[in-house]
Amino acid sequence: MKHKIVVQDYYQECGDKCCVEYGHLWFVNGNHIHSSPCRDSGWLAVLNFLEIEAELTAQNENGEEVWSL
Repeated sequence: MKHKIVVQDYYQECGDKCCVEYGHLWFVNGNHIHSSPCRDSGWLAVLNFLEIEAELTAQNENGEEVWSL
C-alpha cells in the first residue's frame, strides 16, 4: 500500500509580536498525526503511525551517537 505523507510548516506571531511559534504539522493519508518544531520527532511519529517499530539516532562526524529518539 502506498501512503501519502504531508509535512506542512506553520509560523504564528502573537499580536504584539512578543512571541513566535513555528514548526511542522504531519499528516499521513489525510490524518493529522503530529505537530512539533522538530522534524526528527515528526518522522518517528510517521513510522509509529504506520506501525513500523524504529529508533532514530544521530551520530557526529566521528560516528559517535549524539542523540536518539
